[in-house]
Formats: sequence, structure tokens, C-alpha cells
Amino acid sequence: MTEEGEGVISKTWERHAQTVLALVLTALLIWVGDTTQKTAVVIGQLQVQMQHMTNERDDDQARLDKIEERLMNLERDLSSLHQEVTRNTNNRRNARVD
Repeated sequence: MTEEGEGVISKTWERHAQTVLALVLTALLIWVGDTTQKTAVVIGQLQVQMQHMTNERDDDQARLDKIEERLMNLERDLSSLHQEVTRNTNNRRNARVD
């Protein structure tokens, strides 16, 4: 083969290599774009779930605050009732002794 023929073959292989490289790069860019898009969708879904969980936590905290308030009121009422029962019991004992 002549040098000119070898140069043509070399340029042909170079073009094939460039085409393959361009296809690989294009496939890689498509994959990265697709993965990025899927990741963005998942992040959006997670943000919605986190907001829902935050709202539920806030609602639960409000319910817990109300329960704690009711418990404090019940404890106060129970203490008052206990004091009244103790006072009445002491009064009855004192009345019997007299």
C-alpha cells in the first residue's frame, strides 16, 4: 500500500473512533440527564413527605400540650379532693372524740 492509501485508512479509522467517542459521550450525557431528572423527582416527593410529617408532628405536639394541660388540671383537682377528704375525715374524728 502506498502512503496515501494508508493515510486514507488512518483517517477513516480516526473518523470511526471519533464517531464512537461521540456516541459514548452522548449516551453518558443522556444517562446523567435522566438520573438527574429522576433524582429531582424523588427529592420533590421527599420534600412533600417531610412537610406532611412536620405538619403531623405539629398537630401531635398541640394534642400533647392539651393532654398535659388536662393532666395538670386533673392532678390539681385530685389534690384538692384529697385535701377535702382528709379535712372531713379529721373533722369526723375530732367530732367523735368530743
